[in-house]
Amino acid sequence: VPRLKALETELAHSQAELRRTKHGLYEANDAFARESAAYGEVLRRLAYRESIVGWLRFPFAALKRRLARTG
Repeated sequence: VPRLKALETELAHSQAELRRTKHGLYEANDAFARESAAYGEVLRRLAYRESIVGWLRFPFAALKRRLARTG
């Protein structure tokens, strides 16, 4: 009977440790999901900014060349 009590106590401790580990894992997964979403948003904004810069670069470069020729 004392051996059974010791095993039950050990099982309870192991289950508590498992719950803490699972909780930590869930928190880490949530943090990773938030960071991934933020990173995706940054990439989206950078791609938009680069596309705007690319579209604007050509007309302004042509204007700059024209002004350089006439200036």
